[in-house]
Amino acid sequence: MTRRPINVLVVLDGRVTTCSGPGTIKALTMSAIDCTIHAAAPDPGYGPLYLGDRVAVCPDTGGDGFFQWLVDYCREHRIDVVLCDASDFIGIAARRADLERASGARILVQPEAVIAIAENKLRTGRWLDENGFAHPAFAPGDDVAAVAALVRDHGYPLIAKPYVGRGSSGMAILRNHEDLSRATQRPDMLIQQHVGTDDTEYTVNCFVDRDGKVRGLFSFRRRLWMGMSVHCVVDRNESVLALAEAIAIAIGARGSTNVQLRLHEGAPVCLEINARFSGTTAMRASLGYNDLEHAFAHFVFDEPATSLPVITEGVALRYVEEIYPDTPAE
Repeated sequence: MTRRPINVLVVLDGRVTTCSGPGTIKALTMSAIDCTIHAAAPDPGYGPLYLGDRVAVCPDTGGDGFFQWLVDYCREHRIDVVLCDASDFIGIAARRADLERASGARILVQPEAVIAIAENKLRTGRWLDENGFAHPAFAPGDDVAAVAALVRDHGYPLIAKPYVGRGSSGMAILRNHEDLSRATQRPDMLIQQHVGTDDTEYTVNCFVDRDGKVRGLFSFRRRLWMGMSVHCVVDRNESVLALAEAIAIAIGARGSTNVQLRLHEGAPVCLEINARFSGTTAMRASLGYNDLEHAFAHFVFDEPATSLPVITEGVALRYVEEIYPDTPAE
């Protein structure tokens, strides 16, 4: 695909605490890509929907009706590229080839095998363990013996989080047996060792080209609020960068992947892997590291891969803001 004006569809998750979709729109507007941005979400009252040049209401991304809507919308509006901040990443990746043939658009998404590991926290933990990467101890919530061993070996507090979820949705700090009992009543809940502190959490972007070579590493030390990164400071901790890079290569990532880590007893451990553009995409772009633009150049326009700049300093703060659309979508 040559560098011509293009139409880009960004499908938004639609939850207030999800920043990755709005961040991709902001990063696009900061790039040199000549594009018209179509934004779609299931809820017409979702504010970031109106960051797009054109807006649309789509079916819920977890339903089969979404895929037909996607094909029809892409055909009608001649969409060239689809960016999806949807809840059903694995479904989109699994149907990618068929969707691209039917819609005529290129869908910028990680390989299905990568998403299958990254989107399920139990699979992530097992994969990290099998591949020898440092991670918190964990147990499936329905494995009584494993949970008891976790309590015996690490004590409280512990962390409970759904196998599948984003941000801090469903996550809880377990401080005693009563908290643990409540958490394990929910199906598909991971119980995890509490590691590090809130001041030692990192999010690292790893940009990997189509040949599996890492072309960019960007590291924020961050503080979270409701699962969102709200206070981010560039911090190129070499041990953190090295672990994130090794994980991105081993898992087979292509494009942008974010690895979430904490320092525990002075060494980095991997908490989660996000095989997508993350909530700090626009923050990185504002500081001169626009991995979204590089993804378009390499994976959409098929240009040779180039290295992203090394950013050594910068601060990014997030706050709640309002949008005043002229005509709300219906």
